[in-house]
Amino acid sequence: MFKIFKEKVKQEDIMYITTTTDASRIASMHKLFHDAHVELHPTIFKPFELHAMEQHFQALVKQPTHSFFLLYHDEHTPIGYAWVEWMERAETPFMFAQKTMFIHQISIEDDYRGNGNGNMLLNHITEEAKKRNFLRIELSYWLTNFGAKYFYRKHDFIPFAERVYKQL
Repeated sequence: MFKIFKEKVKQEDIMYITTTTDASRIASMHKLFHDAHVELHPTIFKPFELHAMEQHFQALVKQPTHSFFLLYHDEHTPIGYAWVEWMERAETPFMFAQKTMFIHQISIEDDYRGNGNGNMLLNHITEEAKKRNFLRIELSYWLTNFGAKYFYRKHDFIPFAERVYKQL
């Protein structure tokens, strides 16, 4: 395992953040996040199916525009992950060229929330964006996810759009 970052969180705990292409590990870490979506919107999201998720992530890890980061409690226990996409848009008559890191997902296991682990993971991927000269980070979250709203506002994310739908 290649250790990209480590920070002493408590006297006895050393946390590690690694980049991974292990689709099986990503899929298993994704389950918590996905199950929450299924619970909120069961007519949109399919129930979690490990093999299908592994196949999907296996295709994504091969694309240089997608990166996956794992936060480890120790060398064997992943407790969180982030999936980001590096998006570059050319200038058009409507918009300037943009380099945006889009956070598809960031998730910390329930037992490890509220201890600065999400901060550590977000700070790490923010530094990755800066290293790549990406000066904008975007993401979305459900309007009813007040924890996410508070977390991202605390990290200076600014709301700039609202997405709506109409069920027919």
